[in-house]
Amino acid sequence: MLEISCRHLNSWAVYANYTGSTEDLRSIENLCAKFFHWCENHGIEQERANQLVQQLMFGHAALFENAQQAGTVYRFFDEPGILGSPWFACLVSPTEGIIEENAT
Repeated sequence: MLEISCRHLNSWAVYANYTGSTEDLRSIENLCAKFFHWCENHGIEQERANQLVQQLMFGHAALFENAQQAGTVYRFFDEPGILGSPWFACLVSPTEGIIEENAT
């Protein structure tokens, strides 16, 4: 369904979902801190970073106008310590559908 939406809206998307235990708050806080640090280092404003983490932690997609914006956020999920974590993500193109995912 996300692929159809991206095609219809001509938008790129990053879909993500934390699949680990929600009991492990320390792990979730650590992942979120890394995400906020990543955003800060890549020029993403704090308000936008807050929106993104709310969407991407809980199984929603974040839409982007272009591949560069989506790719910047998606690359976070390929970072050491994130890749292989229970935070699954995929990058969705408006023309090609899912083009990358961080599943190991």
